[in-house]
Amino acid sequence: MKPLHIAINGFGRIGRAAFRVALNHKDIEVAAINDLTDTGTLAHLLKYDSVYRRFEGEISFDEKNLVVNGKKYPVSAEKEPTKLPWRDHRVDVVLECTGRFTKEDAARAHLDAGAKRIVVSAPTKGGETKTFILGVNAGDYKNEAVISNASCTTNCVSPVLAVMESAFGILKSAMTTIHSYTAEQNLVDGPPPPLHRDLRRARAAAINIVPTTTGATSAVTATLPELEGIFDGLAIRVPTPVGSLSDFTLLVKKSTNVEEVNNVFRAAAKDKKFQGILSVTDEPLVSSDIIGDSHSAIVDLSMTNVIDGDLVKVVAWYDNEWGYANRLVELAVFQRGARVVISSRDKNELTKTAAEIGATPIVCDVTQENQVQNLVAETVKEFGQLDVMVNNAGLLAPRVPVVELDSEWVHKMMEVNFFGVLYGSKYVLRHMIKQNSGVIINIVSTSGLEPRSGSAGYAATKFAASGFTRGLTLEASGDNIFVLGVYPGGMRTLLFNLQPTLPSDYDAYMDPMAVAEKIVAHLEKDNPENELVIRRN
Repeated sequence: MKPLHIAINGFGRIGRAAFRVALNHKDIEVAAINDLTDTGTLAHLLKYDSVYRRFEGEISFDEKNLVVNGKKYPVSAEKEPTKLPWRDHRVDVVLECTGRFTKEDAARAHLDAGAKRIVVSAPTKGGETKTFILGVNAGDYKNEAVISNASCTTNCVSPVLAVMESAFGILKSAMTTIHSYTAEQNLVDGPPPPLHRDLRRARAAAINIVPTTTGATSAVTATLPELEGIFDGLAIRVPTPVGSLSDFTLLVKKSTNVEEVNNVFRAAAKDKKFQGILSVTDEPLVSSDIIGDSHSAIVDLSMTNVIDGDLVKVVAWYDNEWGYANRLVELAVFQRGARVVISSRDKNELTKTAAEIGATPIVCDVTQENQVQNLVAETVKEFGQLDVMVNNAGLLAPRVPVVELDSEWVHKMMEVNFFGVLYGSKYVLRHMIKQNSGVIINIVSTSGLEPRSGSAGYAATKFAASGFTRGLTLEASGDNIFVLGVYPGGMRTLLFNLQPTLPSDYDAYMDPMAVAEKIVAHLEKDNPENELVIRRN
């Protein structure tokens, strides 16, 4: 896979944590770092961390680079974002971690420097920048160049509230975050830190319990607008360096009990959309126990309480640095959009469709046998691994043996009229990419209904049956995977990786838009049995 090139602007607590996280993603390359501090200091702070301990690897530096395990990471010290060397380093996404450029126009300066997209690691100001929380409202992403990942607390609170709203309905809710101290407080008594007027933040963080405000209150309703006017909260900063807790009190619409609430969260923790984001625990934890946990919210089931059926107490832990840094990096990957492999035959229509919704099209000519192989090779290069799948019902071309596939990925098959490639399939393509689809391979035949040795259908089928692959293992770094396979009859394509298929009595030759609408109806069903398969590296 071609790595996503990210730049980190601001190498403080979150910037350094994001760097560590990014190093563990084989599909991400840190292309550049910008911080006003000298490289020697940055190297020391990366190597030695009071919370996450010593970096496991070799770290050194020179005047213009951090050197980690022998690899150089360019470092600049530029105050003005428009002058940053993002264009030279081919930066795809900037992680804006300074805390200073939280307004849309200020953050957009990175675009002028050559970056393609920006994720702001803080709640933004001015109301122009949209906020996205993975697992909650990421499906609303519309190719915005500048987005906000809000705060660590928002990333904890929003998934919990989303689960409660979906299961029980929320009439009113209040939240208190018991939050470890941060650099936005004073080590000893003195004037409040810059950008803050709250005199409580002027007091020594390590020896006081400090009530204050939280930006999560407005950011949460930006991701869950149905809670506007019925949700609020505050923060209580406490003398711990990391590890925080969100305490929810909710008045719910549907009467419930402790067991039901906990079962709802157990189910949510297994839901694909919350995997890696929300988890649960039955153990009697304290804040030190969740340091280094990458989840945004760890619901403490032992603390759940229900009074008189409708007043619910829920508690969720979170590592306010490490959990947030993981979501920040994942959101950068998400923001790049789907990568779509399409045939040259349909490039005009499908490239336009992909561009409209932020996808990156990869065009490959698949009209000849060797070019089918080229498409597979291109896909492998882009996404790491591809095992071609061909359903045995489609292996009808002459002299091609039937190959039985044994794979959890091959669930059902659907046939779509060839003309749906430009019409119905275009509609499905749009929906898929909006859902952050990872791969769409569209191989079509140009040879008519009868399979011939020169057709793409015959070539792809022969290629798949040659023993090159068995089953399907296509991985794309947590993105959803969708594949339009080949039908050797020449005038139809197969849409794989849906579960379940359409009703057995549907007409394969019906209007392609009608077929597409049926497909999308299945995609949108709110039932785990009908969810699309997600494979994570």
